[in-house]
Amino acid sequence: MQIKEWYNRFKNGRMSVKSNPRPGRTSTTGSAENVKKVYKLVMGNRRLTVREIAIENGISDGSAHEILMDVLGMQRGTTKFVPKLLSHEQQALQMNIAQDMLVCANGDPDFLKIFINGDKTWVKGYDPEYKTQLSQWKYVGLP
Repeated sequence: MQIKEWYNRFKNGRMSVKSNPRPGRTSTTGSAENVKKVYKLVMGNRRLTVREIAIENGISDGSAHEILMDVLGMQRGTTKFVPKLLSHEQQALQMNIAQDMLVCANGDPDFLKIFINGDKTWVKGYDPEYKTQLSQWKYVGLP
């Protein structure tokens, strides 16, 4: 079907297979306003899904995905807990301190009573329901 259409176009003097521009509403996907809204939203919470971003900004899922991937140069990546690596000196120092405290605790039954218990600290926990909720948006560079 497509070949027949191209044949008729060439027969009538046309030299390109590309379609003519169509009248209609211009795309607002990559407008500066939409890009700013998406950027601000993602920087506030990198765990948002494309659908949540689209709903919040009143744009389609495809538009939100295009802004994230093509305009902002972001992609979805999993978050990982990476413990802080200690140098050999730091490990040795921590071992010495722990051994000193163990010696003190064994020698004095009231040793643990001298520690001051400070105010409680509230830590926000994040308990995802799905594996995909562990991922977040990160920069990978513009294409």
